Amino acid sequence: MFRQLHKSIRKYFGISRTETNGILVLILLMIVLVILPLIYRQFGKGGYRNYEQDLALMDSLARNMNISPDIRPEDTLSEVITVTLTSFDPNEVSFDEMIRMGFDSILTRRIVSYRNKGGRFYKENDLLKIYDFPGDLYERVSPYIRLKDSKHIKDHDHTRDTIFPDRNFSPRREVVQLSFNLNLADTAQLSLIRGIGPVLSGRIIKYRELLGGFIRTEQLNEVFGLKDEALINLKQAVFVDSLFEPEKIRVNFSEWQELIRHPYIQADLANRIINFRSQDGPYLDEQDFTRRLDLPDSLGDLLVPYFGF
Repeated sequence: MFRQLHKSIRKYFGISRTETNGILVLILLMIVLVILPLIYRQFGKGGYRNYEQDLALMDSLARNMNISPDIRPEDTLSEVITVTLTSFDPNEVSFDEMIRMGFDSILTRRIVSYRNKGGRFYKENDLLKIYDFPGDLYERVSPYIRLKDSKHIKDHDHTRDTIFPDRNFSPRREVVQLSFNLNLADTAQLSLIRGIGPVLSGRIIKYRELLGGFIRTEQLNEVFGLKDEALINLKQAVFVDSLFEPEKIRVNFSEWQELIRHPYIQADLANRIINFRSQDGPYLDEQDFTRRLDLPDSLGDLLVPYFGF
């Protein structure tokens, strides 16, 4: 039967014996791939089966929290939830402490990530710099914020605060006057600045990525579409860390396509960089680079911080 099938395939397609064998192997593999999931579901573990244990654990947690396991989430939307609020420093408070004070896990991770990247809270309303920080949550926790560097520390002892989930609160616009790191800011923070909306904030982030990071605030003048008033407000609201190191282009190894992606390198300059490198060998340092390319001081000052030798 196999020989007859083999002969029929060869005759029908007009192919060699080796090509026929390859087709048969592919057909066999396809059959195996189709059958394997059926076999696994029939005789294997069949996926996750610890639902009863999970349900028991959830019921236990619900009892500890004084919540009836029979109540659906949609039935509790109008219920009053009670949490414990304590005095805290947002620069030092732990993940677990924030959870106990009513911060959700996603927001808490954003705060921790912001601190890990070098961010710091200098004023109480600096918390509103965190993306999507709820206004009603800030209204509740702001009396309990105790910054070590702040001259105005509000004295609040451990207490309990009653939270009503249906309360709405919008943060005031003046929070946009705070200063934050230009190389760490996200689109949500930039959009808070007067004159900077979602479109312009997206352009700023994209230009930052193309550059490899801002080394001075004057580079914001190069972002397309920034009007004078918005540019002034932006420069007043941001700073560049003096220790920041931009992403480097390996000038002795980069190809034309990588070089041309940088905003400061046009096609002609990319060609010259590669040609001089090919003719005279790799660039030794910053001085060798600017000398061989005969770059004006203004362009050299812009380019050199973005090159690695």
